[in-house]
Amino acid sequence: MGRGPPAPGRLQRGATLTSHRPGLVERAGAAPAGSPGRVAFWAIGLGGAAALFLLWQVIQPLLVIAAGILIGILLDACVRGIRWLLPIGRAFALALTCLAFTTLFVGAVAWGGYQLAVQAEELVRTATEVLDDWRAELDLLGIRGDSGAEEGEEGEEAVAAEAGADVEESGSESVARFLLPDPENLLERVNAIFRTTFGAIGDTAVIVFVAVFTAADPSAYRNGLLSLVPSRRREDVARLLDDTGTMLRWWLLGQLFAMLAVGIATWLLLTAIGMPSALLLGLQAGILTFIPFLGPFIGGAAIMLVAMAQGGTMIFWALGGYVLIQSVEGYLLTPLVQQRTVDLRPLLLITAMILFGTLFGLLGIALATPLVAVIRLLVLRLYVDDVLGGAHRPEAETADRD
Repeated sequence: MGRGPPAPGRLQRGATLTSHRPGLVERAGAAPAGSPGRVAFWAIGLGGAAALFLLWQVIQPLLVIAAGILIGILLDACVRGIRWLLPIGRAFALALTCLAFTTLFVGAVAWGGYQLAVQAEELVRTATEVLDDWRAELDLLGIRGDSGAEEGEEGEEAVAAEAGADVEESGSESVARFLLPDPENLLERVNAIFRTTFGAIGDTAVIVFVAVFTAADPSAYRNGLLSLVPSRRREDVARLLDDTGTMLRWWLLGQLFAMLAVGIATWLLLTAIGMPSALLLGLQAGILTFIPFLGPFIGGAAIMLVAMAQGGTMIFWALGGYVLIQSVEGYLLTPLVQQRTVDLRPLLLITAMILFGTLFGLLGIALATPLVAVIRLLVLRLYVDDVLGGAHRPEAETADRD
């Protein structure tokens, strides 16, 4: 026997529930296509994609501004040191700092500018000779193969053809070809040169202005950022900004000290053993010290390239002295100076430098370490401590490392 129709009371009750609470039926099924939740989801997704695209378009100017802020933090550290020694105002201390850096730069250019230019030309000539010798050795050993021989024959034929064409040309045509070797691409080359030159000058000017204005009144920018934070989190964010500034100041001072020590020591070493272009090689070794791990290898490669043209004894003294200098810097100077900075793992730094270098070029490699240090500190404070509730303890890292 089948069950009869429901009682009128039950049917009326169900109808009443359906009519008065229609949300029960909608929640049981899938959300309609035009629901507010789905619209909000797509709006957030499209907005995030647009923000990432805009960030990618302006990332190079942002990196230039970040470089200016870093130099501004270095100037601020110098200003703090001067004010700790002398009872003067910030503006006067900043003026003294800028005057000192300008005097050092102008004095260095006036003292070693011509010598650096001569040594740069000599360095390029020496490197070219060494590479040509290597290429000749490879040809003698037959490593280049038939393709290299074919390329050599084609090159000889092209040179012979150009020589015959030069004989047929008149004197005016030869002068014109010498002055304008590629007239079709002349405007493009000139445009590229001007764009690169003025771009570098513009970036340098932006970095200098951002650095000076950052060091002039850093508390104004700090208070401006704090005014955008809710009052209940303002104290925590203020502490985070102060810790970030302290970390970057000590890191920059440590890097500057290491750069000066490595540059001067390398210059003195190479001068003592009679290495050509000693001043230029010492300068590039000091500058490349700013890039951890990769910088010393690049500087050492340039030194070895010049030493190989001088003979086995020069290679021994140059390599041994440079390794000793880098060992003292890496295991003694840097740990002592940068005790208050964030400790970054080598794998993290190398990975960041590779990614930043691939995406943003040389400026990305130079800024990879401070940017990763800041990002790491922000993640530890804002996510690990606040969201996960796990207090970050630097001493735990030291214990694990030991």
